[in-house]
Amino acid sequence: MAALERKRLRHGTEYESMQQTAKQDPPGEAIVSVSGVSKTYAGGSVALKHVDLEIRRGEIFALLGPNGAGKTTLINIICG
Repeated sequence: MAALERKRLRHGTEYESMQQTAKQDPPGEAIVSVSGVSKTYAGGSVALKHVDLEIRRGEIFALLGPNGAGKTTLINIICG
């Protein structure tokens, strides 16, 4: 059984999360977890403001948002 959940990050970027597991299986452990991520560029432009994100094993994850919402910035910060 699959459940699709649409969530909105604090700065407006939406993401969809779908976890497909058997009913008796507990949710997978977190494989990516960030809390309070912020990014302000030298000119004062705020790209991310206190973003919390957790992706669990087994989820299918999509990061959606308009141009300039901070999607690539968030991915770059997570990936180092």
